[in-house]
Amino acid sequence: MRTYPSLNVAVYDLRKRGYRLDFYFNSGFIICNPAKLRIRFNKVKIDETYSFPALHQPGNCNVICALTTASGIKGILYDCSGTIIGDQKPKLECSETPAIQDKKQVKKQVHTK
Repeated sequence: MRTYPSLNVAVYDLRKRGYRLDFYFNSGFIICNPAKLRIRFNKVKIDETYSFPALHQPGNCNVICALTTASGIKGILYDCSGTIIGDQKPKLECSETPAIQDKKQVKKQVHTK
């Protein structure tokens, strides 16, 4: 289990480990426009999830998910806490110290309203 002091350090390390694409969530799909990818969220594997306190929004957190598609493409889904995901809004606990979250719990929460 890895821990990181900041969101930037986590993203930097994930990039070094092959998570190169940036994804966002929209209506049950993860999307990467530069790579012209649109994949159902239930078809990806969440490898790691990290949460960090939001600097300018006390009580909120920034979340990143390192994920792998069925075809082996690796990327980062930003802000699984609900800002990008919209009305599905999973409830993730944001600790004061950065820590990895349970990836099964995150996937379950994203699919429940």
